[in-house]
Amino acid sequence: MEIGSKISGKASLLSTKDIAMFSGLQQDFDITKARTELGFNPKSSKQAVTEAMKYLKAMKKK
Repeated sequence: MEIGSKISGKASLLSTKDIAMFSGLQQDFDITKARTELGFNPKSSKQAVTEAMKYLKAMKKK
């Protein structure tokens, strides 16, 4: 990522240090209140990533 930013002259969105900081970090939060009071029903991680990839591919074509 840093190499790409050196070539393009633009700042990278994520550095290898950023990724290292979050890899292996387990973040578990209780969402019971969001579910009960707001009706929040999150998608599975796999479904969210699949939909995000479809969206990004569609935006790239525009």
